[in-house]
Amino acid sequence: MYVEIEAIRYLITVTLFTFVAMVVGNEPVSGQQRIEFEGKQWAASNADRLVIQEYRGRTALHVQGRPDTFVYLPGIRGSHATIEVDIAVPFRSVPGIGFSGSDDGKRYDKVIFNRRVRTAQRERSRLDQAVITRNNGTLILLNIAATSVGDRPDLRGWFHAKVIVQDQNVKVYLNEDEELALEVGGMIDGNDDGTLGMCGGDFYFSNFRYTVH
Repeated sequence: MYVEIEAIRYLITVTLFTFVAMVVGNEPVSGQQRIEFEGKQWAASNADRLVIQEYRGRTALHVQGRPDTFVYLPGIRGSHATIEVDIAVPFRSVPGIGFSGSDDGKRYDKVIFNRRVRTAQRERSRLDQAVITRNNGTLILLNIAATSVGDRPDLRGWFHAKVIVQDQNVKVYLNEDEELALEVGGMIDGNDDGTLGMCGGDFYFSNFRYTVH
């Protein structure tokens, strides 16, 4: 009887250990969330909520979380890349495009967009100001003028952004303009083969396209 009891205990222990190992082994890195959108598998770091929703006539991925939330494509890596995407912000938030990201989504370089009301003094330019800092990756903050609907600026509408990363250089185009909005050289670490994605605390995005060179 004692031998049988010990055998049962051993079997239970092995079963529980195997179950725990399987669960841990299948968890995303660092508790990341996963979601499929537009035929791509996305991972998210520091996200509170990821949901596919309709927003202003488009099917979009709604991302909610901290300002450093990063939603990215874990299977795509490249040091040279062209990224295009449509972005909308329902409330006051500063979304952006991330690149050269780490596998756990904790570090990445980024170009983020802060939409502001356009005034007569700067109505000719969509880009009002650029601020560049380095803290856990290079951050390029662009203050851009929102487009108008009638006489009112549309801060919650869709806008288009294109970012080209090559070596230590970054080029930014806005709203499918052929004219370059910003070019920055020598500010990012060259040859960083990392992930691509979107970042910010509360925003929608759709039509994410990329080319890795």
